[in-house]
Amino acid sequence: MEEFEQRVFWISIHPKGRRLAKAVWTADRAVFDDDFALIRALARTSSYEEFKAELLAMRREHPIRGFIRDTLHVRTSGRALLTVASKLFGEYFRPTEETDPSMDTSFLTERSKGQE
Repeated sequence: MEEFEQRVFWISIHPKGRRLAKAVWTADRAVFDDDFALIRALARTSSYEEFKAELLAMRREHPIRGFIRDTLHVRTSGRALLTVASKLFGEYFRPTEETDPSMDTSFLTERSKGQE
C-alpha cells in the first residue's frame, strides 16, 4: 500500500509546488501527513462518486492552510486526485465550481450589481 500511496502522492502534487515539494519531502516528510491521510481515505472508496464525496468532505474538514501548503502550493491537488480517480473508475472528470474553486464566477454578477 505504501508504494501506491507514494505513486498517487507524486502524481497528484499541485503543479505549482512540485519542485519545492521534493525539497520539503527530503527535509520533513511529516509536512505531507494530511495528504497521505487523504490518499489512504480515498483508497478505500469503490466508485468515482464516493471518491469525490470523500475528497470534498476531507477538504472541508481539513482546509488548506499555511504558507507552505496554501501560498507555495506544496500539497496534493484536488483536481489531480479527481483525474486519478477518473482513470481508476473509468469516469470522465469535468471540473465544476464545486471541485475547482477557480471556476467560481459569482464575483462577476456581484460586481455588475454594484455598478447599477
